[in-house]
Amino acid sequence: MGLGLGVLGTILVFIPVIGFFGFILLGAGFIVSLISLFLKGKKWPGIAGLILAVVGTIIGIVMSFVYLFAFAQGVSEEIDKLPTSSPSIEATAPSDTDGSEGTDVGVRPTAPEVAQGLTAILSSSGAEGYTEAQITCLADLFVASDLDNATLRTIADSDGTLTDTDAITGCLVP
Repeated sequence: MGLGLGVLGTILVFIPVIGFFGFILLGAGFIVSLISLFLKGKKWPGIAGLILAVVGTIIGIVMSFVYLFAFAQGVSEEIDKLPTSSPSIEATAPSDTDGSEGTDVGVRPTAPEVAQGLTAILSSSGAEGYTEAQITCLADLFVASDLDNATLRTIADSDGTLTDTDAITGCLVP
């Protein structure tokens, strides 16, 4: 009986979910095998049951640590996969200030409209000597660029109050 409990307990120790029951069976097999040594009859099943219970317990302890470390490593890898920061609500929410006052920002201004606004900006900033071809060149580049419609509409509708002229110097070389 002790040998049978030792065999069954050793097998169950290898299964992670029910390994605990394997340790209980190994303990019971050890006790039953120990008792069988003091009874009359053959002693080899009791000795084999004792040896198997001790070896099964050692194997079970090693397997428990292996399962524990594998589980801890899996948890650690999953923690490393977690995002380090939460996504910003402001980055995904549409802005309420996309439109300008009463103008349709969906309509891209034409090059002549942008050229008229650029002329007003350049004249109000004190920049003189630009030819109409240079201003037209700038307007064409702005309309063909990645500038959004609202920015182009601001330039086209400008009365000369836009003062950042550093971005437009590429076309101004004669």
